[in-house]
Amino acid sequence: MAIHFKISFYYLPKFLNMRSNQLIFTTFSMILLASLVPFNVAQKIDLDKLSSCAEVAIKAGNSLASKSIPSIRKLATCVKFTPLKTKNLDIVALALLGYQFLQKVIGNQKCLLSCLKESYEMVSPHLNKIVQMKCLSF
Repeated sequence: MAIHFKISFYYLPKFLNMRSNQLIFTTFSMILLASLVPFNVAQKIDLDKLSSCAEVAIKAGNSLASKSIPSIRKLATCVKFTPLKTKNLDIVALALLGYQFLQKVIGNQKCLLSCLKESYEMVSPHLNKIVQMKCLSF
């Protein structure tokens, strides 16, 4: 039985590839970081406050999501984006289309900044309410 253990342990590095090594290192790093963060066992959770904070966060997400498609269309017209192919797109062509769009947007900072400003103005009242309610601990 001990020989079987030595043999299986001997062949173990062959089964570990780079991704599993990265996963192991990431896991141990997170455990190490978690040990450095102070842990307060006696912390109480106020469910009423949590529900009101979650409600405001959901409203913020809803306002941002409802305006996302019009904002993207406005951004596309601002940067004068014309896609090469729009029909029968497979996953690779869709990724290429997204990449081309991002290149155009990043190349035109004026349009990008105006879109970011509009998004901030949509979410800002909700974020201010979250800060006033002291939902975040900082």
